Amino acid sequence: MVKEHSQFGVALMGIIDLAVTAGAWIVSFHLRFHWGLLPVYHNPPQHLAYLDSTLVLTLLLALLVFSWLGMYRPRRMQTFGAELWDILRACALVWLVEVALSHFLYRPPAPRISIGLQLVYLGVWPLLLVVWRGTLRGLLHWSRSRGYNQRSAAIIGTGRLGQRLLHALRGERWTGYRVLYLVEDHRIGEQFLGVPVRGPIEDIDRLVDQYPVDCVFVALPQTRAPQIAEVLGKLATEPVDVNVVPDLLSYQFLNHRVLQIGELPLVNLTDSPQRGVRGLLKRALDLVGAAAVLLLASPLLLAVALAVKLTSPGPLFYRQRRASLGGREFDLIKFRSMVHHADRHNGHEWSTDPADPRITPVGRVIRRLSLDELPQLINVLRGDMSLVGPRPELPQFIRRFSRQVPRYALRHHVKAGLTGWAQVNGYRGRTSLRKRIQYDLDYIHRWSLGFDLRILLLTAVRGFYDGGRKTPRRPEPAQMEMEREAFAVPVGEAEGEQG
Repeated sequence: MVKEHSQFGVALMGIIDLAVTAGAWIVSFHLRFHWGLLPVYHNPPQHLAYLDSTLVLTLLLALLVFSWLGMYRPRRMQTFGAELWDILRACALVWLVEVALSHFLYRPPAPRISIGLQLVYLGVWPLLLVVWRGTLRGLLHWSRSRGYNQRSAAIIGTGRLGQRLLHALRGERWTGYRVLYLVEDHRIGEQFLGVPVRGPIEDIDRLVDQYPVDCVFVALPQTRAPQIAEVLGKLATEPVDVNVVPDLLSYQFLNHRVLQIGELPLVNLTDSPQRGVRGLLKRALDLVGAAAVLLLASPLLLAVALAVKLTSPGPLFYRQRRASLGGREFDLIKFRSMVHHADRHNGHEWSTDPADPRITPVGRVIRRLSLDELPQLINVLRGDMSLVGPRPELPQFIRRFSRQVPRYALRHHVKAGLTGWAQVNGYRGRTSLRKRIQYDLDYIHRWSLGFDLRILLLTAVRGFYDGGRKTPRRPEPAQMEMEREAFAVPVGEAEGEQG
């Protein structure tokens, strides 16, 4: 329901935006010519009349562009990050058009606007708008969290979707939504999660008339699609805002992202959290971290390399094909911990037995301390892997597990890692495949740079010394049987996966 005072609020916000726009020109003018912070090489203009035509042009453009980009739409449920992006792109567009029009419309003897002044304005104007809009948002959040500027709401559905929405609205109090009641076909007249339940759903139009609310959230599962259509048809005649919560919980994929093609909204269900700027930041962390560890650990790496070469004939490194982001294969590098051509001796078995005769004495030590994994830092520098992520798997295992284990392939929507959330929780090597996948997917859902740093710290404290990690719960017999079959490694892959 559109509040009566909202139009006044929109008008007031537009007036203040224009005032900030004009004020930014004034501040930029004095900053460029009269405050002595920037060098002036010619006689500076003394009066603000110098800005008359440019200021009017900017105000008109700002009014048009801000409205066109939706700067005055309700943003009650939108984060400030999204609003910040809108502010920056609106300012950039207005500035570009203003500079172009100022150039083509310039007619002597009128003074030409200094390009230096325009560049200063490009920095000052967005800054002032962000400060003003951020202050307004902070005041609104503060007032809503204390019970002011509230909007009443009803949630249709008491299943998983309805419950999660109710908890979300309660947790994000800054949105200002107060749920007055739930609507369902059962539990009518009872209290559910502290909220009264009314119904049945087929009487939603009568309920909204009898118990008015500003907004109705339709949170019914996909299995009740006919009921959703009926509800939306009845709500179309009611003066309330209607929001539909899509049942993405029925699809076991990754994070979702809302897209739009023309006027058609789309929901992407396999959105990797490590794309765009966040992906660049993660790559920067990988490069800096891997280079730093290689530099600091170079004496240790040299000692291990000498020990491997002097105690066992054969190559220094063991290379094995693994798969990472998108299933792309690469050569994983490890210090060789077994005798050369170990795959010729009992090569069908996975090398997880500490007493395996193929493991060299030095190999047994570096495996226990996980030092054989350190050369994978080279894989990180090359971009094959990341410092943190699901452990890389053998390509044939990926094909097999993808058929046998639900959601297994979702691990490959992020880059494989040197260490991971499953590993620091004790699930390394031949442990429960189901639990490892569970931890890997949990990592993808929760990913952030801070989470990566936490896992790296836990790896150093908990996961570096193989003998000190906790023993995970034994897998179920049926799961063990499936994994026993899966771990039947063909000849040539005996070195196996230690981490």
